[in-house]
Amino acid sequence: MAKTLIFEAPSIDKHYRVYFDIDSGEIQTITNEELTDKDLSSIEVSYEDVEALISGEEPFSVCKVEFDTLLKTYVLKRNSIEDPIYDVNGYIYKVKNDADADIQVVQDLTNTCWKFFISEKLRETIVDKQVSLKTVLSFSVTEENNPNILYRTLKFPFSQLVNDFYVIKDFKEQYEFDGKPISVYTIKRFDTYSFEVINE
Repeated sequence: MAKTLIFEAPSIDKHYRVYFDIDSGEIQTITNEELTDKDLSSIEVSYEDVEALISGEEPFSVCKVEFDTLLKTYVLKRNSIEDPIYDVNGYIYKVKNDADADIQVVQDLTNTCWKFFISEKLRETIVDKQVSLKTVLSFSVTEENNPNILYRTLKFPFSQLVNDFYVIKDFKEQYEFDGKPISVYTIKRFDTYSFEVINE
């Protein structure tokens, strides 16, 4: 009587590590082993996420590792025409008064300055995940509820906000001193923002 042999394919480790350059997001290597190179950061992904990269079907250049400010973690992203290029609500985002905001904008009429604060939780995440701090944050001060009438643009390095916990910009224009009703818009890089006026 003949014996039946059953061949089982070797199991594939379901999790891989993508090692990348922290500043550019460019992928350096993909492996299912832990590397000890301290110059590279890594994220864990499923085999399905990187199968085409490992097999050579796709070059590493079609993907990047980016920090997703809404998820507050690094993610592997593919360059694809299917991804939306412009999201008007994300590029012209009106800063409201969200509770426990990641970024807080204050128009301080008493001390005649703008104040920007980062939440402790977001700062801890940024530091823990070693997020690149090369971004410049920009806020547009406009006519109330009208992003088409620009009064002033307030810009500063994200690194300054993370390192110092706050940024202060002095008033320059008369409307700022007068407390004229205004709105603040920005590119939505983080999940929540708040804007308030202090006059005490």
